[in-house]
Amino acid sequence: MALSFGETLDGLDRGEESGFETFSAHWSLFVPSVLIVTAYLLLWFVLDDKTNNHGLARLALVVVLIGGPFLFLHAFLRYQTNRVALGEDSCVIRRILDGIDGITIPYTDIEDVRFAHGFVALPKDAGAVVITLRSGLRYVVSDIRQGAQVCERLRLEVARR
Repeated sequence: MALSFGETLDGLDRGEESGFETFSAHWSLFVPSVLIVTAYLLLWFVLDDKTNNHGLARLALVVVLIGGPFLFLHAFLRYQTNRVALGEDSCVIRRILDGIDGITIPYTDIEDVRFAHGFVALPKDAGAVVITLRSGLRYVVSDIRQGAQVCERLRLEVARR
């Protein structure tokens, strides 16, 4: 079963109905946003309370109040839209924030599959699925839940072809 290029993947969000097994994003992609907002809040608290540098304290607060919501919005949108779906003869990737909405990749076009993870996602088996095509084009779908399992399944499918 294959989807046409650019077809929306709303059915894939529901899982097995479409014949594809879908892997979605992991909550660990919110960690950088939380750390950045926490660091600036602590900076604001220390500068405003312990020193006489109220200008920098206000700047830190402005960064939190303006930048914080955008960081969380970006993380939320990535959480809602990053997907990898595995079918019988192809996989489909989705990264809407990067303009990729439902690219179908036949297993015969895949040259290499790798799994990359960061420090935060290491114990959670989450990370980036890196798919390299025979044409040299590379797709990276970040923060996928069970990323190592997705890569292993993709490697098995590619080896069978």
